[in-house]
Amino acid sequence: MKYMLFAINAVATFQFAQAQISDADKTHHASGTGVKSVEDTLVQIEHDWGNALLKANVAAWSRFLGDDWVLTYSDGTLVTKPIGSG
Repeated sequence: MKYMLFAINAVATFQFAQAQISDADKTHHASGTGVKSVEDTLVQIEHDWGNALLKANVAAWSRFLGDDWVLTYSDGTLVTKPIGSG
């Protein structure tokens, strides 16, 4: 049950984050040089992370988490990276 809630929360968070990105942000590139800006890189990481969650790709998703990642539910339940990705 807690994994289902986590997945729903992750997908909802991803959807809200996607809604916050304007069209101008999507087409913005660093000085038109073809070099990605820090913002572009972070947005790409966010997209890749969300896609990994949506596709239930645990291996790809876990690459975005530090080894000390912890999720705490309101009831005090803790989910760590080994538990969440296993």
